[in-house]
Amino acid sequence: MTGLQVLDIARDGIWVMIIVAAPMMIVGLVVGVVIALFQALTQIQEMTLVFVPKIIAIFVAMLIALPQLAVMASFALQKFQSSASALIDWFSVFFFTAGAIFLWLYYTALQVGWPAKFLANVRKLAQGYEPEFSLLTFVLALLGTLAWLWLVRWRTARHRHAIWKSLALPAGGVALAWLLAMTLGLHPLNYARSNKPLVDRIAAHVPRDVDCIAAPSLPTHALAALEFQGHWRVDATQNLAATACSIAISVQGEGTPTPPSGWKVLGVVRRPTDRFATYLVMQKDR
Repeated sequence: MTGLQVLDIARDGIWVMIIVAAPMMIVGLVVGVVIALFQALTQIQEMTLVFVPKIIAIFVAMLIALPQLAVMASFALQKFQSSASALIDWFSVFFFTAGAIFLWLYYTALQVGWPAKFLANVRKLAQGYEPEFSLLTFVLALLGTLAWLWLVRWRTARHRHAIWKSLALPAGGVALAWLLAMTLGLHPLNYARSNKPLVDRIAAHVPRDVDCIAAPSLPTHALAALEFQGHWRVDATQNLAATACSIAISVQGEGTPTPPSGWKVLGVVRRPTDRFATYLVMQKDR
């Protein structure tokens, strides 16, 4: 490669960067000018008024411009050198195949106990997790993996080159990763991030005949889980001193659980994958 070729590639690269960034830069410039005029007229000097609208405008411009930029980029695929195209293909094959093998090994460890090291890692990260087998998710994951193997075989076959051929393996790998995550990894992810295990642990300390549960300090997602998954009436409007509920739940950070005055602790509950936040299940002293 000569020096002139290097200069041509650098010039083309700079020009492509300008074309790609131009929509977002123009939108950010226009929004910035409008906000500056607004501040000059109203004398409002608030820093967030400068940055937040510009960030939102640039993000929206990026979402609108990305499809058109992707179409423009697709016409450059046929100009790829064979070495660049092969690099993209081999990276996609190794990266997504290794990810698929990794997910299948974890799934096998959960179902049959081998490899034992993978199962120990899951037990350590999600205490109390019990795996479940679903024939539907297993078949979908297996079909997706077989489709990926067929796609790799098709891409490496010798036949007429297509303009979109270099996109086949990256796009197929992303689809495979999403499919395996939503089939083989759905149940562990649901156990790790869902509120259902937390509600089940709270239910072990709540009496069956409870009238309502006071939870003024709980976040919105936990309140929704208590009502929807626990089927309890939750009072989040009044503090513990004024509530009429006999059971209360509060969140406490690290340290020894300390209930407020007039309440006694029935149990200390944590989400299976949460190491810090502690939920105190309390009962009002009679």
